[in-house]
Amino acid sequence: MGATAFAHKGGMHAHAVERLAASYEHIHPETVGNSRRVLVSDMSGRSNVLAKAKELGLKLTADTPELKSILARIKDLESQGLEFEAAEASLALLVQRQLQHRELPFAVESYHVSMRGNHSISVAKPPSGCA
Repeated sequence: MGATAFAHKGGMHAHAVERLAASYEHIHPETVGNSRRVLVSDMSGRSNVLAKAKELGLKLTADTPELKSILARIKDLESQGLEFEAAEASLALLVQRQLQHRELPFAVESYHVSMRGNHSISVAKPPSGCA
């Protein structure tokens, strides 16, 4: 059997395999020296992303607020031609970026750009209280 004999790609399909593998796999993959694989693609649902995140050691649950935006970003990038099926490291980076809650160290209140000839001058005003 090929490496993709036990690969699951569609969202509902992956969800069903997670619940009752026998409904989609007539034998255990290990019986023939294989393993179950869940793929992440434009056809994926939350179950695919959660299963792959668990496999990659990422802390992501069905209750994670960013799950919806992660899935939307995957679908958007896949529609632009990127593929995550064989690019697990890229998927891991995408998930990690979406999960980061970083506050910017400051926000620019206003800015001014002036150009004269080949010279430009930029001035930005940081918020009050910044050194």
